[in-house]
Amino acid sequence: MAALLYKEFYRYMKPKNDVPAIVLGCHKIGLGIIRALGIKGIPVIGAYYNEMDMGYVSKYVIEKFKISDPEKEEKYFIENLLTISEKYKGAVLFASDDPTLLAVSRNKDLLKKYFIIEAPVYDLLKIIIVKSHTYELADKIGVLAPKTFYPESFEEARSFARNLGFPNILKPFVGHLFFKQFKKKMIFIKNETDLKLAFNKIKVYKIKMMLQEFIPGDDTHGVNYNSFFVDGKPIIEFTAEKIRLSPPQIGFPRVIVSKWIEEVIEPGRKMLRALNFNGFSCIEFKKHRVTGKYVLMEINGRQNLSAPLAVKCGYNFPYITYRRLTDGSLPEITGDYIKGIYWIDPGKDIVESIRSFKRERFKFADYFRPYLNHNILTIPDVRDLKPLMKRTTDAVTMIPKIIFRKITK
Repeated sequence: MAALLYKEFYRYMKPKNDVPAIVLGCHKIGLGIIRALGIKGIPVIGAYYNEMDMGYVSKYVIEKFKISDPEKEEKYFIENLLTISEKYKGAVLFASDDPTLLAVSRNKDLLKKYFIIEAPVYDLLKIIIVKSHTYELADKIGVLAPKTFYPESFEEARSFARNLGFPNILKPFVGHLFFKQFKKKMIFIKNETDLKLAFNKIKVYKIKMMLQEFIPGDDTHGVNYNSFFVDGKPIIEFTAEKIRLSPPQIGFPRVIVSKWIEEVIEPGRKMLRALNFNGFSCIEFKKHRVTGKYVLMEINGRQNLSAPLAVKCGYNFPYITYRRLTDGSLPEITGDYIKGIYWIDPGKDIVESIRSFKRERFKFADYFRPYLNHNILTIPDVRDLKPLMKRTTDAVTMIPKIIFRKITK
């Protein structure tokens, strides 16, 4: 009923922000973008290619479209967007993941005839997406990055690993291609046996990998530097500290807290200026436990998973991006952002905390602190319950399939 009333509001009340926004990919990041724009009265269209997405059922979505997977069928993905343009020409395209971002960027010259594009040009995006290019640029301009080698064989990798010392990290050149196959960002290598097993497993998929030093430090040493740049100048800057990852040490964030970390400001600015980057980005750093210095991990040229945290703290980056693209303005930002607000991915946090209980050894007070303080959750939201309901239903449906797959495997 709420969703129906919301759609009728757009149809008859004609909101001030009447340029629609089309969110490509409606999983967790997409849902965060949808809500950030929806609370500002912007008509949002959800374009999803995965049935497991939950964002397209949000009350803020006025219409949804099933589109082709941009990684498997980029040609049809673009054709789908051109079909949508017949009704929503002039809308703003928001890519919510690397596959949609890459496809939009590659076809930007065509798509910009029909849409307003929120995506870097492809030559710039390649430097961000292909991690070897990112580290080469960092080294060139004097930003600290992990020692990285590019082995062609296990023998080379073993030689490099002995040079680096253990533990180290086996990491893909292009992250989303690796994650698609292995459901993880990278592989933690403790010894030569781990390295050989990993190489044998990966070579089947012909994914280019790099061997990288492991920056010592626990999950709380990770930092996000979020910013909005215009003509080489940081208009807005927001930093946050990671609390827990899934899996620990090398995974995706499951708990983050807003906090000002001065040390990452200058290297973050340096990288974005070298890239001549405009708009929103998220740069990840990690503090070296021994040296105390912050080391570059990666750059995201799109809205990130914990974007709702910045919104909760007072910096609505999707809306800021929308305004800049639609009318060239920037919303007035008054005052500093709120510190000490937690972002939690509760489903991932609960499962990982049970799975890694012995390894992490959290005190109960440490575990519950984010839940007992001011926070924002990834999917649950009392103002917008349908995504949580769909996510729960999908999870229950998937459990028997997962069990069957593990048994047969």
